Amino acid sequence: MQTTVNGVDVGTFTNLGTADQNEAALEALVNANSAATGVTASDASGTLVFSAADGRNITITMTIAGGAADKNDFGMGGFTSGSAATTKATVTLTSTDTIVVDDNLDAGGNVLAGDATTTKALTGTAISLIDISSASGASTAITSIDAALSTISATRSDLGSYQSRFESIVANSQTSAENLSASRSRIMDADFAQETAQLTKSQILQQSGIAMLAQANSIPQNVLALLQ
Repeated sequence: MQTTVNGVDVGTFTNLGTADQNEAALEALVNANSAATGVTASDASGTLVFSAADGRNITITMTIAGGAADKNDFGMGGFTSGSAATTKATVTLTSTDTIVVDDNLDAGGNVLAGDATTTKALTGTAISLIDISSASGASTAITSIDAALSTISATRSDLGSYQSRFESIVANSQTSAENLSASRSRIMDADFAQETAQLTKSQILQQSGIAMLAQANSIPQNVLALLQ
């Protein structure tokens, strides 16, 4: 059986006897050529699952020379020999803001060019899921890293604006505290110079009063002295 994945001939193998053996052989062929195709294969409870980390479409063509009988022997009864079976990719959009996507589709269910828009740059494919052994994988890695850097820059900008606001609030609070402290000081603390002047004034008035009283008391005595 000859197998082509995304236009790349991944190899040919003969019927190994059982569907499980043939499935394992096909899985090994696909994974051996994943750098060129961008597609990997894995076994999920007896079912061969094809996946692409970057979300590309997967087109598989299997050609079995012996016709329907051999196709069933290979355990590939669900495939039409020689025909390409394409599985379209799905895309998950992730953003902290609302994402708006225009649903203007063509007859095949594809989003028309230029019609898909988002309110924020998308996060790329996870770096851990990217195979950089191929040109497409390296390009995907660069896109993902650029998206991650853009996200970090945006986050730093947001944090910087928050920090600036906090610093402004702290500065205003400190100014208010200083003003309140000065007001309290003016209300409760004594003005030493003013209080000293007031004390001196009071002492002068008191001494002047005593002097006037002494003079008032001495006047009658002086009058009596004249009469004698």
